[in-house]
Amino acid sequence: MSDHFYQAWYWLLEECEKRKTGIMECLSIEVVKINPETDRVEDDEVSNTEVSVWLEWGWPEWSEELGRMVPTHDIRYDTGGKTFEEAIVNLKNLLKS
Repeated sequence: MSDHFYQAWYWLLEECEKRKTGIMECLSIEVVKINPETDRVEDDEVSNTEVSVWLEWGWPEWSEELGRMVPTHDIRYDTGGKTFEEAIVNLKNLLKS
């Protein structure tokens, strides 16, 4: 997994560089506990026993109103994994498809 993670991370950095932005301007990270049977955060916190890393992605866009680049969120690229490394590999695969 570590080679896949390394390659995915640097692929994401290169894509950001091409668009003259940084990876953290595109990426939102949340670490949550989920119910492994439903892959969701349940109201009954006792059933949320598995750690999951959730990622949201969006290319920044120019706002005429604000006169600057603003973050976006493209739900097509919402993904995650059991680890940060797995989530990044999944994100790269989504962006490449």
